[in-house]
Amino acid sequence: MSTRIVLGKATRIEGNANIYIEVEDGRVQAARFMVPDFRGFEKILQGCPVEQAPTMISRVCGLCSAAHQVASIDAIEKALGFEPTPGLVALREIVVLGEWIASHALSYFFLAMPDLVDAPGGIIELARTHPDAVREAFALRDAGQRIVRAIGKRAMHPVSLAIGRFLIAPSQDDLDEVRRSARDVETRSRRLILETLETGTRRERIAPPAGQQVNLLVHENGSSDAAFTVYGRDGSALLSFAREEFEDNVAELRTEWTRSKFPYLAQLGFPAGIMLVGPLARTYGRDGILLDREIVALGVPARLENRGDLALDDVDFCRLVEIFWAARRIEKHLDGLNLEALSADGNLSGSGQGLGVLEAPRGVLVHSYLVDRGRVERLRLLVATQFNNAFINLLLHDLAERHIERDRVSPEGEQIIGRSIRIFDPCLSCATH
Repeated sequence: MSTRIVLGKATRIEGNANIYIEVEDGRVQAARFMVPDFRGFEKILQGCPVEQAPTMISRVCGLCSAAHQVASIDAIEKALGFEPTPGLVALREIVVLGEWIASHALSYFFLAMPDLVDAPGGIIELARTHPDAVREAFALRDAGQRIVRAIGKRAMHPVSLAIGRFLIAPSQDDLDEVRRSARDVETRSRRLILETLETGTRRERIAPPAGQQVNLLVHENGSSDAAFTVYGRDGSALLSFAREEFEDNVAELRTEWTRSKFPYLAQLGFPAGIMLVGPLARTYGRDGILLDREIVALGVPARLENRGDLALDDVDFCRLVEIFWAARRIEKHLDGLNLEALSADGNLSGSGQGLGVLEAPRGVLVHSYLVDRGRVERLRLLVATQFNNAFINLLLHDLAERHIERDRVSPEGEQIIGRSIRIFDPCLSCATH
């Protein structure tokens, strides 16, 4: 006899999703992370003037609005032949890294930490049991938002970023505010990393789904050809491809039971080619956090050195370390920044095709635009939660099988399933664009 188990809404994530499990004779037949929302941005922006598109697309999400805006600008500039100056590129990355800090602080402390310290009541209970951690959470999130606000003129949905220029150029006072905030983040996150390494916050290790190949997709920031690399769990590079080859290498699977699609590597097929992106994947990259000399000095690599025993719960720790790394990278960008060279020439009435790509807080973000005479003719979005979507579903099936008791999921199983979904920090507004 078949039994359907609905665990209800997934909690402490952005957006709405149900967890559905079907059991027959004590065996899991199906386990699904079902996302019902539909946003429609790929259709809404068709026909939109290119100068309006980045501002509109940022409304996909409040957590990743700057990342979407910068990726959109990048794609349109590629399509129309703009060559952004180094100063423009650096300032846009500072905005995205500020968003990393704010988003990671929210995810690490407010969403994940209650699982790590047995505070099922969430942030309210955490404020009673770990008030110092909550104060640090608010301080880090506020600092990240100050960085975005200083350059973007608004902490959410920035209003100063534009194609080839700034609508409101940052001043030296703005850059000084960014530097102060970045240094504050660096000091606070350094202390938190050392405390975490000393005391440890690890719970049950959560391994990848049994028998599933692990393909970690990274956008190699700073690479001359903007290459993507796919790493295996042991750190070996499985394949690499350039920006212009992305759509030839990544396909998407759709199903009737969720609005979130399933990207996969076309060469490997589905499910062998499903991918994992985000903080843990980025540690494998050529510019990853484990190569930063200050992070090495803190002793972080030792925590993650056993790549063959990759555990998904390490994502939380990587997220904390990335807060520190982002602050250091922001300070590096500020050194020698030229505020006099912040515009690039191009024709907003032109036509062409371009791919915008960056690492958003949750992982690889891709905007693909076809522009016809200054208007968006077609766009395709692939966001981090989409890349991780198949992995989440396979992990859900794997964990459900381990925790089935008489055609129901044990209380322990429900807890670890919820915890495992939150590890990925899914952003479902983005994923169902």
